Amino acid sequence: MPFVAILMGSESDWPVMQAAAETLTKLEIDHEVRITSAHRTPQATAEYVADAAGRGCAVFICGAGMAAHLAGAVAVCIPPSTANLSGCRAPSAPSKPTVSLGVR
Repeated sequence: MPFVAILMGSESDWPVMQAAAETLTKLEIDHEVRITSAHRTPQATAEYVADAAGRGCAVFICGAGMAAHLAGAVAVCIPPSTANLSGCRAPSAPSKPTVSLGVR
């Protein structure tokens, strides 16, 4: 069954990312929440993304403090055969459809 993965770089990102989880719950959309770091645990991040994509993850929502590295790392790790999304293409991941948004 399709689901949404909410990924955070550290536990300190939860106060911001919690709103996404609460909204998905209210909309009755299946989701998972994970803490994973593109810097501290890049291999674990890549393994989780590949596994989640293979299990039917339809959307990755990423938040990591003041950096966009986690979202970029996730986009690069999505296996091409599971990337059936449409949207903008990030320069760092030309074969993976992605959308990035920065909030200040």
